[in-house]
Amino acid sequence: MKRSGCGRSRSWKHNVDKELNREQFEQNLSHFNAELAKEVALFEQKLSIEKRSWSRIIHGEVQSALTAAVTRLQRAENLEPYQLEMVKQDLNRAKENLLNPPKLEANFNQNLAEITSTWRSICTIKTDISARAQRALDQNQVVCIVTNEIIKEAVSNAVRHGQAKTVSIKLDRIKDDILEIEICNDGFKPLRDQAPGLGSQMLDELTLTWNLTVKNNNTTLNATVPISKS
Repeated sequence: MKRSGCGRSRSWKHNVDKELNREQFEQNLSHFNAELAKEVALFEQKLSIEKRSWSRIIHGEVQSALTAAVTRLQRAENLEPYQLEMVKQDLNRAKENLLNPPKLEANFNQNLAEITSTWRSICTIKTDISARAQRALDQNQVVCIVTNEIIKEAVSNAVRHGQAKTVSIKLDRIKDDILEIEICNDGFKPLRDQAPGLGSQMLDELTLTWNLTVKNNNTTLNATVPISKS
């Protein structure tokens, strides 16, 4: 009888250990998946910013310089030495922008002030930024640029599609590596009319998660932005 009781005890302990191991494995897997999703979001975030930056360079400075060079060549039947020199300068300017693109730099408070100024007398913009969120915006250029892009898009759509008169922006950072964004407006358009214009592709690229809800005639965008450790 003692051996039988001992056998049941070992069997019970084995089952408990097995269950604990299973729970630990599930926890580890869940943590790994969350970290992987965050790394993927950070990669897509940086890729999207780089694409936008290169698009501005190619369709801005580079295209402008090349257009100037072509125009000079087309307008002159016989190029004078000074005209040829100007064409060379145009081409060198295009080359310089391709080889040494300008660094991405942003000042969040300045950008926010510009957004507020843009919509003054049309829409009142209120902000609530926690100290921890402000530090992330001051110290991380990518987070600063991403948050600025999201706010610009959300405010613009709130006014254009919802005729919003007030937009409230709340930024918080409960977790060290996550910036939480809440942008609420009093636009009265239903969700089905607003969703297509909110730049869903941009939000997919720049955020970890996001969702749009309509309640009590208010439209709220909630988004989480991953913060890189470096």
